[in-house]
Amino acid sequence: IAVIGQIPNSLPTINLDILTFAHWPELAFPAASIALICFLTSIATGVTLASKRREKLNSNQELLALGAANIGSALIGSFALAGSVSRSMVNYASGAVTQVANLVSAAVLVISLLFLTPYLISLPKAILGVIVIMSVLPMIDFKHIRRCWAFNKADAISLLFTFLSSLLLGVEIGIWAGIACSMILFMHRTTHPHIAEVGRAEGGYFRNVNRLNVETQKHSVYLRIDENLFFANVQYIENYIMERCEQNPDVKNLILIFSSVSSIDESALETLETLILNLREAGITLHLSDVKGIIQDKLKLTDILLTLAPGKLFFTADEAMNYLENNNR
Repeated sequence: IAVIGQIPNSLPTINLDILTFAHWPELAFPAASIALICFLTSIATGVTLASKRREKLNSNQELLALGAANIGSALIGSFALAGSVSRSMVNYASGAVTQVANLVSAAVLVISLLFLTPYLISLPKAILGVIVIMSVLPMIDFKHIRRCWAFNKADAISLLFTFLSSLLLGVEIGIWAGIACSMILFMHRTTHPHIAEVGRAEGGYFRNVNRLNVETQKHSVYLRIDENLFFANVQYIENYIMERCEQNPDVKNLILIFSSVSSIDESALETLETLILNLREAGITLHLSDVKGIIQDKLKLTDILLTLAPGKLFFTADEAMNYLENNNR
């Protein structure tokens, strides 16, 4: 049976060789990976334990603490430090509630290194493995995984991809693969924003026509864009709008509801101008509603409102519907 073996019965000494820059370029990428893994491990552990006590984790403070601890560990040649999953769970299960528990653990560790190492030589490594496994088991939450799949499949795919990559390719590659997967899924969501066709419900609120029995107009289509407009998604939005108008040849007015739009970049502005002109050639007038003040201020700095005419800028979609009802009689 494999045992721990001989352990140096002394405290580590400070070594300033780390201050030389000869190996820094070679170590930069591995160090970045290790730092990322340490941070993610600590945050994941902290969030899990904080949620059990209905507390809030300060991620910025956690990052500062990890940075200070790892600077100290580098000077004594220690492993990179992070919030240990197993030790944190043991600490939590023991009823620790303050930082005094960490001070007690540090004191016991120092005493063990100085005086108790001869008694640990024959301790089987399997015992340590059992302690780690039994401590971490409560953190494996299959219910959370099932809920994640039901609620947001993109997050679930990213979770499973990271898990499988770490299992097959190693933790370092798995973490970076998971980040890449998350970025790809995020870009897909932002470049394919949700666009809802809405109508007027009771009380003047506008809701999705596929969810509620709402009031609509024969010659008008109301579309709510649930994303900011920027270069990566305007082509998709333009294509969606043109296809929707082609499906209904009776459309004379198209109202874009910007209640969820907080920013418009230059590419999106140019595309919006082109869309106005293309719809006009098809006999359709474009209107805007629910435009936030910050967006209105920027639009007024351009000539797009002149291009929009005879289309109008409405305060609300309800105002737009009332106006079109009165002018189409």
